[in-house]
Amino acid sequence: MRKIRISAVLLALGMLLPLSGKTVRASSFGFDPEDGTQALQKALDSGADKVIVDNPGKDWIVRPLFLRSDQEIIFEKGVTIRAKKGAFKGRTDCLFQGQNVSNIKLRGEGDVLFVMNKRDYDNPALYRHAQWRHTIGLIGAENITISGLHLKSSGGDGIYIGASKERHLSKNITVENVVCEDHYRQGMSVICVRGLAIRNSKFIKTAGTAPQCGIDFEPNRMGQGFFDVLIENCEFSANKRAGIMFCLDLQKEPVSITVKNSLFKDNTTGFIVHSRNSGGELVLENCRVENNGRAACEIDGHSEKGLTIRLKNVTFDGRRAKDAAPIELIGGEADMGGIFFDNVKVLSSGNSVINFIGMTGYGLTGISGTVFRGREPGKLQKFDLARFVAARKPDPSLRMTDPPRTVDVKKLRPLSGKTVPAGTDYRLRNRFSFIQAVPSAGEWPVRFRGTRLGKRPYELKCTVYDANGAVWDQFSVKEPDFSYKLKVRDAGGGAFRFAVATFGHAVSLTPAGGAQAVLTQDFVNLFCGKPRWYFVVPADAEYAAVMAKATASEPADVQLLDASGKAVKTVKKIKGPVYIRVPRKKTPKDEIWSISFPWVQEDYAFRICPPSLPLAAPAPENLLTEKQEMK
Repeated sequence: MRKIRISAVLLALGMLLPLSGKTVRASSFGFDPEDGTQALQKALDSGADKVIVDNPGKDWIVRPLFLRSDQEIIFEKGVTIRAKKGAFKGRTDCLFQGQNVSNIKLRGEGDVLFVMNKRDYDNPALYRHAQWRHTIGLIGAENITISGLHLKSSGGDGIYIGASKERHLSKNITVENVVCEDHYRQGMSVICVRGLAIRNSKFIKTAGTAPQCGIDFEPNRMGQGFFDVLIENCEFSANKRAGIMFCLDLQKEPVSITVKNSLFKDNTTGFIVHSRNSGGELVLENCRVENNGRAACEIDGHSEKGLTIRLKNVTFDGRRAKDAAPIELIGGEADMGGIFFDNVKVLSSGNSVINFIGMTGYGLTGISGTVFRGREPGKLQKFDLARFVAARKPDPSLRMTDPPRTVDVKKLRPLSGKTVPAGTDYRLRNRFSFIQAVPSAGEWPVRFRGTRLGKRPYELKCTVYDANGAVWDQFSVKEPDFSYKLKVRDAGGGAFRFAVATFGHAVSLTPAGGAQAVLTQDFVNLFCGKPRWYFVVPADAEYAAVMAKATASEPADVQLLDASGKAVKTVKKIKGPVYIRVPRKKTPKDEIWSISFPWVQEDYAFRICPPSLPLAAPAPENLLTEKQEMK
């Protein structure tokens, strides 16, 4: 009897020990058609080398699941893993998540579908807004293979590859014969990886929240990056923004990415490259980019001293594009170069082949190769690329070289004794600072009228600093129309700096009984409207200068107006940063000039440049200055 009891105990213990070297079937842990989470997670937790997710004839309805290391997971033909309705309330809940895991294979044997409830997650009545409810989330993962799966309708990305605290990048990831369809943010997001191969896969119909690309290579912080990446025989189609977007600005070590034998079609933009600071090499070879709504290729902020971009045997079909050349080069405060064309074909319904939009005074250098152009594939002629580049050479004499003037809040005083409401035809967006002056002690209301943009609930946070730079107050706002009472004890009043964060939303301001001006040392971001911003030009200034910025997908018209209100410089449809400098004669007193935006698509930005103080207001009466009041 004792021997029987001991045997029973040992048998029970054996059932609890990891099944290393064994194969288990998920349904053997008790399939439940209403919620199969427990059975499937038990199978994953069993320690078996191989887990077979069998087809019980019904969907596996599950809550979030967690991957384990050293395991092959095989999904039998016809298996559907379906996210349970009403679950995934956590903003980072994934269908499958693997953190600090290694040596995993996720393999489908045919017609295997992982599907989530994207439209539910986008409903604020049902879910708190988020963009991280991924189908497969890999965080600090190594030696992972994903193959033979159709990933559909997540509340984030089809596949997410990122870092953990313990592992600063993921390594050796393979994605083969995978379809990522109808995801909310990206078909696939890659934050940092060393060794990534993507083959024979499709990234299609991404739409929901920005960036909305087939794949987005974009680090979260400085130092993360992409090494030994190969993409081949893939399709990127019908994505709301781009087939692939490479955001490489934060990468310190050399980039190593190759895209081969792939098709980009029916996206807004074929592919986008942001590479202001990165080095290394990005290669596109034997690819076709066609039928996109805007540019086939957009290279933004690329420096001649940075990344090398090689385009070999690539066809850009831009015959459908609106207001864009098939290849758009958008420069910043650097000359663009390091781009090499090898037997590149460009199909265009217009005369444009390449369009360069650069900061004033900066140009093209180090761009070479062979480009053919025409309207029909069989009737192409050689494009004179050398002539195109030579006509856009740098001119350093036109560049802005003066550093922004510093603003000493203690020295500021109202330009006039008047203060007027500035209206709501302007909306400030993202992060900005403004100076609020008040004439005396008391409670002075500053009104914030917000506009919610995007899916995230409206929110605004602000830190108030006194004239000496010490923190005066802090507050947070969730109501779009809010008045903050600035409580001032000094009988002489004072000036205060408000540092505002809008989290992607927009806001307009009403002054609190005193002058109010926005600081513009950095670009001030605006949303829609047709505002006119006033600023002071010193009497002894030899010129007035401003900068304006828009994007290729959201261009804008900009004007610089003199003290009489006459437009002395107009630039139509800017698609990048421009520096506008207009000579003037010295005058007996300071003048008020202005910058206006007669037409905008949506988002744009401006700066007030030296010799003016970087202060601007949407009404001239509200300006501040370091000098005496103008007569």
